[in-house]
Amino acid sequence: MFKHLEAFHTDNSARQSSVESDYGVRWHLQPWRHTWRVFYIRSTGELYAVYLVGAGPVFLLGTFPPD
Repeated sequence: MFKHLEAFHTDNSARQSSVESDYGVRWHLQPWRHTWRVFYIRSTGELYAVYLVGAGPVFLLGTFPPD
């Protein structure tokens, strides 16, 4: 189940206070051309994409060490 951006952040307090790296906007899925923005949360190691309509949904792409 995928959550909206606000619910995704409130589920884990480490997400709320962490620095995020922004990997940019205008990521697309072909052929639909949906626009996404991708972020990395340093404290949790999570890489996620959020759909840029309303508040998301958020898709957790994976968890990676901060280094």
